[in-house]
Amino acid sequence: MLLAARALTQANGVEQALLGEWALCQPQLAEQSQRAAVSVATKAGAGSAKWRRSRGPWPRPGRRTDSIRRPPRSSAGARSGRTPAPVPS
Repeated sequence: MLLAARALTQANGVEQALLGEWALCQPQLAEQSQRAAVSVATKAGAGSAKWRRSRGPWPRPGRRTDSIRRPPRSSAGARSGRTPAPVPS
């Protein structure tokens, strides 16, 4: 919530008024919001770096997609635990 409030006031050009108000009634909020912003930025950077290192779920260019094997589908009886009814001839 702190980050959202600060981002909104920054976007509207009234961040200094918010920081002034926080300094009067809640002096710890300015520092707390700064720490939260650093924490989010650090986590976002680590997450994007991890994503870039991974291959991702999509095939790379030149890779055959038909080589990906999927497990065989089970029959309706196997899923429900019941034996399917016989088909009349």
